[in-house]
Amino acid sequence: GMGAIGGVLTSALIAYILKNVIWITGTADEQAISLLYTDNGHNLDVASIMFAAIVIGSLGGTIDVSVSISSSLEELKGKMGKDITGWELARSGMSIGCDIMGASLNTMILAYVGSSFQLLMLFSAYNISLEEIINNEMIAVELLRALAGCFGLLMSVPITSLTAAYLSSKGNMGELRLHDV
Repeated sequence: GMGAIGGVLTSALIAYILKNVIWITGTADEQAISLLYTDNGHNLDVASIMFAAIVIGSLGGTIDVSVSISSSLEELKGKMGKDITGWELARSGMSIGCDIMGASLNTMILAYVGSSFQLLMLFSAYNISLEEIINNEMIAVELLRALAGCFGLLMSVPITSLTAAYLSSKGNMGELRLHDV
């Protein structure tokens, strides 16, 4: 839980900062524009709705990474018992997390590219410059989602590793040795 919360908070912070730096309006797709047309005087803030969607989207990945690491460390602790210290568990969690991150980040980036592939083909067909593509709000939102999600996943690894190691070792992390870092 702590790893997922830490990852989602990281995603939210990155999304919030970048949303304000690159001036996202939230009207990058048809659904957002439809919301504006059906607003009925409620003055919806579609940029904040988009921000919430980014944070919710990052939740699935951070939960997946956190559960995978914590269950692996619990299994490792069960097999090794008192022979493994909390710091060794934390180091193993980081190692496991790095392996998971490689697969997760590849999946995330390929999913974003795959979902935007037709749009990229249109940009190519109309000879739209790289500068125009990067400044397009649809692309900026996809980049924002990817960055926020990636940083959320990234931060969930050390938070989960340290928390799971601490809890598995019942607060007795043992002596921190140089090879444990």
